[in-house]
Amino acid sequence: VTAVATVSFLGARRARAQRGLLEKQSAHLRHSVDRARRQEELVTEMLDAVDFGVIRITPQGELIVTNEAHARLQGASDYSDAHPLFSADGVTPLPVEQRPLFRARSGQTFENEIVWFGDPGENRRALTVTARHLAEIDGSPAGTIVVSRDVTAEERALRAREDLVASVSHELRTPLTSILGYLELVLDREDLPMRARSDLQVAERNAQRLLELVTDILAMSTVNRRGGEFAVERRTVDVADVVRKAVRDVEGRAAERRMSVDATGVQDVTAWIDPHRIRQVVDTLLTNAIKYGRDAGA
Repeated sequence: VTAVATVSFLGARRARAQRGLLEKQSAHLRHSVDRARRQEELVTEMLDAVDFGVIRITPQGELIVTNEAHARLQGASDYSDAHPLFSADGVTPLPVEQRPLFRARSGQTFENEIVWFGDPGENRRALTVTARHLAEIDGSPAGTIVVSRDVTAEERALRAREDLVASVSHELRTPLTSILGYLELVLDREDLPMRARSDLQVAERNAQRLLELVTDILAMSTVNRRGGEFAVERRTVDVADVVRKAVRDVEGRAAERRMSVDATGVQDVTAWIDPHRIRQVVDTLLTNAIKYGRDAGA
């Protein structure tokens, strides 16, 4: 009887100890769950407070986290056929497989891609969308996060500036073309003094270059609006000839500041380049040297 009583006492004591340990573990677990819930609520409140959309996508392509800004910015799912989306130019429709959320769900990543939501008009919205992969602590894939930001105001301002530049450049072409025409007529006269002919040839070259610059501005404006690459026309050119012509064209401005531009050391060398672009570089260097150099310098 004594042995049974001792065993029963020890068993009850052990059970009470285990029950106390379980209660402590349960309380610690409840505390951890409450803390995790509070942190989750805090993160949710922070995500809802920001002005950019956030989406969390699982490796299986399911959307598990979205914030209020995402719903406000995009409204409907951007991979739905009923929701019109356009590329950065604002006019080219995006097929379903090229839409940001569809691409992110398929595992693709991209950075700051501009997408227009809605048909052309005043109520459409431009967003920059970025998709990046997430990883677990052990390095395994944890899905993708997609961040979108409203850039409608910036895009509209940029397009307004491009329209203004294009309009001004277009208006400059007509008088420049007229100036070049009259210069050609004057240069065709046989009784023109040699000194006057030389000065007029300089004026003609600079007017022609100004017309080329205006054309470049119009081309760049078109490229920015419609997308694409800026044209570069390469050919075999004597670089020294490009430099000498640039020097001749700035001699007048250099003389006004009693400066001299020495090109006697320039050696002939051919290169596969766009002479117009290289000429722009040389002109910029010479102009800056004359503008910021000291008077009566070289």
